[in-house]
Amino acid sequence: MHHPGTLLLRPFNLNDIEQLCIIEAQSRFARWNRNNILETSGHNLNTLLVASFMNEASSNAGKTHGKCIQGTDMPVSGRDCIDAEREPAVGKEVVAGYICFRILFEELYILKVAVHPKFRRNGIATALLARALHMGQKADAKKCILETDRANTPALALYKKLGFNVIYVRGNDSNPMMMVKSISKAQFKHQKCHRFNA
Repeated sequence: MHHPGTLLLRPFNLNDIEQLCIIEAQSRFARWNRNNILETSGHNLNTLLVASFMNEASSNAGKTHGKCIQGTDMPVSGRDCIDAEREPAVGKEVVAGYICFRILFEELYILKVAVHPKFRRNGIATALLARALHMGQKADAKKCILETDRANTPALALYKKLGFNVIYVRGNDSNPMMMVKSISKAQFKHQKCHRFNA
């Protein structure tokens, strides 16, 4: 049983499909349907990870103050993670977001990153990307490639903050842009967990 606010990054399983479909239904960009998720997760070259937490009974349920994401040294911000009026059932594992990627030869391809709107601005997308980059490094990938919609300004800002650069823009403003980041072996190695004040 995970302490409220402790985020777990783990492999996708079929029990997650309904929650991933809910996340996609809330997305404004490049939505995946149930078949897209199942087909992509079933491909032997792809890895699909989910970010989840256990909703436990506590006066501070959903708080993430002073917590590190399980399996990483990355801190979660000190924001509320649960809408009190629509809080999930106590004891239920809540999937907050997911990432799908592929490592092929010396390249890491990010196929999808999505976080439920209620849980955004908590560092979840950053944590998912950090895990993918770390796995890419371990597999000796030299660069990471992704595509994002030009209208998706929060995602674009995040990718730039993480060191991605635009290398190709397709057609008009409604088409996505391709971004790339070099992967360094030393990246994330010395990151510390900083505490957040309540």
